[in-house]
Amino acid sequence: MRKLLIIPMILATLIATGCKQKAATTETPAPTDSTAVEEATVPDDSIHTEAYISQRVKHIYDLIYEGYKKNAIHANRQISTEQFTSAEYNNLQREATRLTPKDNMMDVPGANYDHWVMGQDFDKKLSMEVLSVSDIHAQTATAKIRVENFSPTEVTLPLVLENGDWLIDSFITTSEIEGKKVVFDEKKELKEYVEKLRK
Repeated sequence: MRKLLIIPMILATLIATGCKQKAATTETPAPTDSTAVEEATVPDDSIHTEAYISQRVKHIYDLIYEGYKKNAIHANRQISTEQFTSAEYNNLQREATRLTPKDNMMDVPGANYDHWVMGQDFDKKLSMEVLSVSDIHAQTATAKIRVENFSPTEVTLPLVLENGDWLIDSFITTSEIEGKKVVFDEKKELKEYVEKLRK
């Protein structure tokens, strides 16, 4: 009787092992629309690769630039850009807006330009290229991109893993003023601005 039971157990084990191996080798397609952030079921080993993160950043910018080019006004009228930035970054933006008097809105860090296009206006040939992905950890990574909008601007994007996919946590640029390099970290500036207004 025991011998008869052993055979089904061995078959069940082989089938389960085969299914696991098949599942592990199945490739997950890249997000295809703005709802993919929450719907994509990408295995952890795939979502932490340079290739996936690079594709994710490109996907975000493609969607936003499509919004710009379709109505030639602003991407926020086409889609909500908040779905592509971290919860902490979004909360800082809202708090800075809430604490700032209406007549002084240009005092909010980053208010005098659009961080998606790195300017106040955009060229019809607007484009973005991912230059590199580095510092990949369980919940954070860094991407460096080049935005082509009239002239090229290199931007560093700290990324965080939230709700199953990578979101942008800040926009960091480096410029030269009077011969000195000046780094502008939008999230850091927002945090300091909010803390100052709360005092």
